[in-house]
Amino acid sequence: MGDGFGNRERLAKLAMEDIIAKGKVPVGGKDALASLVASMHQYLMEELEPSWTCVGALRQELAAIEKQDKLTAAELSDFCESRWGANSEILKSHADLEEVRAVADAAFVGDLRRATVAMQSALALSHGEGPEKTAARLDTLDQCLRVLEGAHNLQEVLDGFGSLVTLERWELRTPHARTLAPRDWAWLGTRLQMAPAQLKGLGLKDGEARKCFEAAAASLTELPATKPFLALGFEMSERRKSRHTVQSSRSDLEQLAAKLKAALELIHAPVEAARANLSKLTPSISELALALAKEEAELKKQSDQHVGVAAETSPEDNKTRAEPQLARQQQINVRIESLKDLIRADANVQSILKKDQRERMRDADDALATLEEPPPAAAQALLDTTHDEQAVLQKADLERAVEQEQATVDALELIARQKPGETVIFKLRRQKTLFDASVRIGKRPPLRRSGE
Repeated sequence: MGDGFGNRERLAKLAMEDIIAKGKVPVGGKDALASLVASMHQYLMEELEPSWTCVGALRQELAAIEKQDKLTAAELSDFCESRWGANSEILKSHADLEEVRAVADAAFVGDLRRATVAMQSALALSHGEGPEKTAARLDTLDQCLRVLEGAHNLQEVLDGFGSLVTLERWELRTPHARTLAPRDWAWLGTRLQMAPAQLKGLGLKDGEARKCFEAAAASLTELPATKPFLALGFEMSERRKSRHTVQSSRSDLEQLAAKLKAALELIHAPVEAARANLSKLTPSISELALALAKEEAELKKQSDQHVGVAAETSPEDNKTRAEPQLARQQQINVRIESLKDLIRADANVQSILKKDQRERMRDADDALATLEEPPPAAAQALLDTTHDEQAVLQKADLERAVEQEQATVDALELIARQKPGETVIFKLRRQKTLFDASVRIGKRPPLRRSGE
């Protein structure tokens, strides 16, 4: 944790020094701190590319790899798969960061989770579909992400306005009104001024979607010159003066927030269309779980066969045979993590106030519990097989691998057939004790006290 914080601190310092060196912000003066916050935010937004660029980057990388005539077919395949994996990881990392944000955009987290699985599915299908269909899939994914991330940027600013309105309503007489509020307004004002150019620069191919985003951009272009925006800027600047009496800016903030909501309404139709198209590229939770269960079952067959001959086989031969099994298990585990992300994203958009959605959230929690230990335990058992020096120990490792692989298959098949109202067997771990409990989907077994 300390090293991570130190790295972030050093990066922030470098960014600040670069901004000051380029003369983007005055070093002294009463508005220096707010200007520095705004400039740093703009600097980072400009330096960091949006997530949708990873799809175009992937296509360029794949084209460059195909031109390498000195590589074997196996090497080309490995290079291509590594680039698919790296760009999928960009989408997953963005979703992870958004998920832990204080005011997370749950809908966009779900979009990124589906996009990650869509990219993984495109890789799996590319071996049989051919380059033309794969290119079409990537093009659809690219356009969907452009629309969804453009809308998310507006939603993020709107959420920021909501937080600032709350601050103005309840903490106007606290020190936060003179410290946090001017700082937050600095980056919100900057983002609001950047929004029109961001919306126009999405490069959308669909004519209707492009018109909607251009209309939204036009509605936001004039906001920096409006009375609420200028009044907010003046009030936040004056709050740094100790003799200034703080005046509420809630009304001005609400007027600007209303304009943002109207802009989001203008792009509502293309956003919903993009989500529908993204869903077509992404297998459902049940479909993905079933596909993974079949892959894990095939791997278990290999492990079963290996167990039968492990004791009579030399340790070196056992290692050689276990290495591809380990690699396959690790690949499956990556996709299982994507499945868990999808399940969690689906739960995050449910409402705890509605009974059916609340039960769906419980289903998700139980489903995640079943996949918590078996997949990594199976990989660890196979890894131990490649490290042990005695055939007897390797056989024991393989037996553990088979047991955990079967548990993984059971969990995945359970998720694949999970329907509200059915009674199934969940294997849950409570206080390090594994037991089977017949539970109704969406209903958890009660926790037992240690004395019972």
